[in-house]
Amino acid sequence: MLASTKETWDAIDIIAFETVPLLREARAIRRAMTAFASANPSLRIPPWWISFNFPDGVLPEQTSQGKNYTAGDAVSACFAQHQADSTAIPDAFGINCTQVRYLHECVSLASDALQTVKQNPYSKSRPSVLDPRNLPSKSGPTLVVYPNGGRIYDPNTMTWLPAASESSETKGLSESDAWAIGLVDVLQGAVPEDSGWSGLLIGGCCKTEPEHVSALRKLFHHALSRFGSGIKLVCQRLIDALTLSDVAGSLWCHAMASKYPAALNPTEEDIQLLLSAQAHLGTKNCDKQMEPYVWKRRADGIHIINIGKTWEKLVLAARIIAAIENPSDVVAISARPYGQRAVLKFAANTGAQAIAGRFTPGNFTNYITRSFKEPRLIIVTDPRVDHQAIREASYVNIPVIALCDTDAPLKFVDVAIPTNNKSKNSIGLIWWLLAREVLRLRGTVPRTPDGWNVMVDMFFYRDPQEEQEQEKPATTGVPGAGDDSAQPVTDWDASAAPTNAGAAAVIGDAGLDWALILPATPLTGPAEPAGTTWGNEPTADTTWN
Repeated sequence: MLASTKETWDAIDIIAFETVPLLREARAIRRAMTAFASANPSLRIPPWWISFNFPDGVLPEQTSQGKNYTAGDAVSACFAQHQADSTAIPDAFGINCTQVRYLHECVSLASDALQTVKQNPYSKSRPSVLDPRNLPSKSGPTLVVYPNGGRIYDPNTMTWLPAASESSETKGLSESDAWAIGLVDVLQGAVPEDSGWSGLLIGGCCKTEPEHVSALRKLFHHALSRFGSGIKLVCQRLIDALTLSDVAGSLWCHAMASKYPAALNPTEEDIQLLLSAQAHLGTKNCDKQMEPYVWKRRADGIHIINIGKTWEKLVLAARIIAAIENPSDVVAISARPYGQRAVLKFAANTGAQAIAGRFTPGNFTNYITRSFKEPRLIIVTDPRVDHQAIREASYVNIPVIALCDTDAPLKFVDVAIPTNNKSKNSIGLIWWLLAREVLRLRGTVPRTPDGWNVMVDMFFYRDPQEEQEQEKPATTGVPGAGDDSAQPVTDWDASAAPTNAGAAAVIGDAGLDWALILPATPLTGPAEPAGTTWGNEPTADTTWN
């Protein structure tokens, strides 16, 4: 998908296949990269690596004898080259999302396996992982190590607990200092000078914060002399990069700060639109799982959403949507009135289906209903309002992308786009940006400022009453024109209303005077003709003879 446009592909510096748990998956990645390079000989293949996750110091995959594969087996799977096989060889070997206490054994086994594996010599014409724009000074793969912060998840309390200190040297130290000391000790003891690694790239993974890498940088100033000459230059470059950047981030985070190619980065106009629509304003409440997306809290209690995180998740969601071959397999849902117009416009522009208004229960689970659908992906405007759709999607394993405010629950939500989902302008803008990015990734519209001529106003909610008032023609006031209502009585004289004259004179100080109401002559009808009364009629003889 990224290679579909040359601009996007040329902006990629490094390709990383991370957290790989199986050896056969690593071999499949090598075959895929080989096929890709053969099918696209004119494209530049950037440096790439395969990084493994060792939860307990070993891989979850086991041999036929029931033994778990180790880091040495992972190195063999990445760099072994057979005579009849010409699969691509990665430029680096990585270990990520692994606790520091397991790193020493993993790095030692990987270094030993690199000496014995049968591999073709690396060509110096290949760019280096440490500096993708320049050629390496030494041939060989690079070792990439970025462990996690060491915290342990407690399923009972649903919280992350800090790891217990296992060394006397780290007792009484902060969590970040203990983590940095443990990582430096591993690199000093497990990476020999003649290990065959051309360079060392270190950083942090899950549950590592800026304080961790800041402590790591301070330790490298004191421990630099203990490394071999091959690693010393790399460490010095790492220290310089961290010092000059003046941010607490590893070289990995420093080089991949945006996480996306330059073509996918937001423009100044995009950021201004997000700020103008108040997409960065959250609520006074903040869910525990939404804390990573919050930048700060104002004095009035409003949480400020990190716009950078909003854009990253928006691009990620667009890439997921664009990866689905059939656009109609995507369903955009909004029960909130502010998002109904937006989902209809999104569906009309991208080819997706839209459910605007009430979500009928059973749309995804009851095939008897007329509105039954089997989508591959759903996008909701508010997880709290569209909870029925999210719950049914969890029953049938449908991924969920949601526009989430700071107080939104993330249960059954796979990709959360942090934004203000209470404002009609913010909701419309996010749906507009998402539709534009999907069309750009598909190649439907060019990635230029005037490539898509659909205005963002078309996605905004419009009040029906305001529309009726605007469309209603202005009428000029003509006296008596078209007015069928009774005119007010201005003359209460008896001559104006003779039939009510008696009634008008009824009420006095003494109450009702019925004598005034009754007429002077008795109310008798016309005289009946003779012989028509009941008494004059002859009676029949009704006696029994």
